[in-house]
Amino acid sequence: MKKLISVLLAVVMLFSLTSVAFAAEEIVPVVVVSGMGRPLYEVKEDGSRVQVWGPQTDSIVKAVVELAPALIKAIVTDDYTDLPNHTTALTDMFGRIAHNPDGTPKYEIVTDLYPKSIGNYMDDDFFANPGSGEGAICRGIADEVGYDNTYFFSYDWTNSAITLAAQLNDYIENVKAEKNADKVKIVACSMGGTITTAYLADYGYDSVDTVVMASTAFLGTEIVGQLFSKKMDISIDAVLAYFGEFIGYDFMPTLFSIITTAINMNNSDLIASADDAIDSLVRNLDVVLYSELFMDTFVTLPGFWSLIPAAYYEEAKTALFTDREEYGFLEAEIDHYIYDVQSNAQKIIAEAQSAGVKYYVTATYLCPGIPVYENYTNYTDNLVDLNYSSGMATVAPYGTTLDPEAVNENAICTDDTHNHISADLIIDASSCFLPERTWFVKGVGHMGYMYKTPMCDLVVYLVTSEEYVDIYSNPEYPQFTEYDGDENKLVSLTGYAEEIPARDTLADLIKLLVKQLISLIAKLFGIGA
Repeated sequence: MKKLISVLLAVVMLFSLTSVAFAAEEIVPVVVVSGMGRPLYEVKEDGSRVQVWGPQTDSIVKAVVELAPALIKAIVTDDYTDLPNHTTALTDMFGRIAHNPDGTPKYEIVTDLYPKSIGNYMDDDFFANPGSGEGAICRGIADEVGYDNTYFFSYDWTNSAITLAAQLNDYIENVKAEKNADKVKIVACSMGGTITTAYLADYGYDSVDTVVMASTAFLGTEIVGQLFSKKMDISIDAVLAYFGEFIGYDFMPTLFSIITTAINMNNSDLIASADDAIDSLVRNLDVVLYSELFMDTFVTLPGFWSLIPAAYYEEAKTALFTDREEYGFLEAEIDHYIYDVQSNAQKIIAEAQSAGVKYYVTATYLCPGIPVYENYTNYTDNLVDLNYSSGMATVAPYGTTLDPEAVNENAICTDDTHNHISADLIIDASSCFLPERTWFVKGVGHMGYMYKTPMCDLVVYLVTSEEYVDIYSNPEYPQFTEYDGDENKLVSLTGYAEEIPARDTLADLIKLLVKQLISLIAKLFGIGA
């Protein structure tokens, strides 16, 4: 009898241990794919490393000291012929990351890699003090699924999305082998969206359980497309709209209105002269920006070409090259990415879902584009255009709103029992590739997913959900929210703000400025709170 009981206990213990083992295997490892901008280092002959990206303070100061006087002189004299002779420091600052015509780096460039789970790298400040961005997302996910189940794929972002997709494939296979897992979950950040899309296109969906696209540029960015197509433009309106958004309360535009009104009362030709000077500067910057800087540095980088929207690709090649064979990597890799991957992103996502992949998109918006190109009125998160990061939402130009009664001819979701229009009337998400699985957060900059905030929690919620959720699944995460930093929470959007009525007189403008200044001071210093 004792033997029988012993055998039964042994069997029970065996099954208990087996169930624990199976439970442990149920945790699917998560791979966070980095965005562009990780530090790059040149490896010297003695094996030492020198950081060549991001630019160091002394390099920036050196470039400004060399270029600024020459630029001011050129603007004043309207003579830009000598300007290229003062760009050596600027070219040197970016020249170490340049590539050869075949797409290979001119110098031996490396970045910090993390082949094992992030629990092995907690001495690295990137994970120990994450702040916001990829490090914060890694920590937030690790808190939920374990530091030994969370991985960070870092890479030399100067390479093309196709090259990096091959590296991601190797990385995922190593993670699967290390964790004895059949699949991984992917959180793609910023440029990581281009790499993840290329990975799915070239290596399939069998190894992927979930994909979360977090503020990604998988459809490109307007600023890269336009600058590579030589569509540079700088206007006073663009500068005011951009910087005024960060100061708030329309303070900058109001101040500018006062200045211009006062000037026009005394010298109506002065503003026109300023505009003419800016136009001349933009026209002549082609000599420096493209011929002396772009062509020798950024234009040589396959990584930047991977960020061009398909609509600009051929135009960019025509604008930049008299001989398209000058840079062979374009046809070798970028053509494949633009035409077979980016242009087919919607189909790739649909096929991934059909293969059982849970697919989600999060996008943020804050301000118009950086004011150096024509389409600066696109809503952006400061870098990536909202229509691109969301998978083609219909977005009103900055400073305007959509007509909620208008029919969206590009709508994918045509269910008339609900709509996908944001309360601020800026977004119609019905035209997104995934209308029911795309989340928008207002007032947050690029990759502003801060650790231990609902911004980061949203991504963690999506990547760890066992069921395929949508915008209706969790009342904490509706489709449209705004981040309240004071309360550390996501709040549902309210209706759009009414436009401030025009004020034509100098007295009206001064009254408005004083009112806005008081409000700004109250907000900054908590007066009246």
